[in-house]
Formats: sequence, C-alpha cells, structure tokens
Amino acid sequence: MALCPFPDKPVQILVSSLTDDADAPILFIENAATFESMASGRMEMARGFILVYASGYRAAARRLRTPRGSSVYFAPRVFDKSAALPGGFPIWLYSASQDRPIHFWGDLDFAGMDILKELRALFPEAKAWKPGYEALLDLLVAGESHAPDEAKKSGQNDPGQTGCCYADEVLLPALRKHRRFVDQESL
Repeated sequence: MALCPFPDKPVQILVSSLTDDADAPILFIENAATFESMASGRMEMARGFILVYASGYRAAARRLRTPRGSSVYFAPRVFDKSAALPGGFPIWLYSASQDRPIHFWGDLDFAGMDILKELRALFPEAKAWKPGYEALLDLLVAGESHAPDEAKKSGQNDPGQTGCCYADEVLLPALRKHRRFVDQESL
C-alpha cells in the first residue's frame, strides 16, 4: 500500500444478450472483437446466452463478484431484449449463486485454458464452451494455427489441469500434441 496507495480499480464488465431470458446461461468471452461479433449477432452460436466481456484474466479476478470490485455495463441492445436483465444480472453476479450454466470461450492456447482454470475459482461450474472450442480445435487439427512465438505467446505455461473435463481431456491434450495455438479472431 505504501508504494501504491491506490486500491485495485473495479473490473469493468460489458454485458450483452441476444435472448430475452434474464436467467439464460452465461458465456464469458476473452476477446473484445469476438465479444462484439457475437453481441452483434454475427455468430449464430451465441443466441440464447448472456454474453460477458471482462478482458482476459480480469474475468477471473477475485474481486469480480463484489459490488466494489466490479462495474457492470450493459450494451444498449440489452434494454431492447430484456427489462429484467439489467437489474437481475448484478444481483446474480454479487451472490454466491451457482444456479446457472457458466461457459468460457477464449483463445485455444495455454493462457485461455489458464483463464478458464482461474474463472473456475469464482464459478466452480464454469466449463469450456464446446461450440466455440470445437471450431478452434478443427482449425488446429487442420494446421490453420500458429506457433507460440509467431504471436508473442511463447511465454505461456501449460496450466496442467483446469478442472473442466472437456478442457482437460480434449483441448489441453490437443495443444500439447500440436504445440500450436488458435486465436478466437480466426473464426
């Protein structure tokens, strides 16, 4: 505190939705460009989800689930879709509730898997989002990927296990086998 007297600033969370169901499953998205594509309806597989962007590792910050630790912002289209979402989402977020499915979709790389692992500390029910990761996995297997050093990702460390069966049994073994990564923006 003496060296840096400023407290951690709140994590800014951007929420959008293509559903009118205020209790829909939550999908945390690592990348801003991908979030915007999904929120604008350009990716059909996002329908039926409440979309949350919190910028990579910030989504897993321990302070995320506290009113002083995060600030929630809603995309304008949310108000057209669901009158209940703007009031209900913060109530859910700041509770210890584990009453709905939580998914995470990030880059298919070790950092993405590590974010999932850290997110599971806040949301033990969080899982890798299969529709998104299957599309990235197809690209990885087809060789449409990049070496870690080609995208300044050579410093990433294998997280070991995430606690998500799909990530631990399918995604991480594929990353270890191919030694290449695929970014969300490639879709």
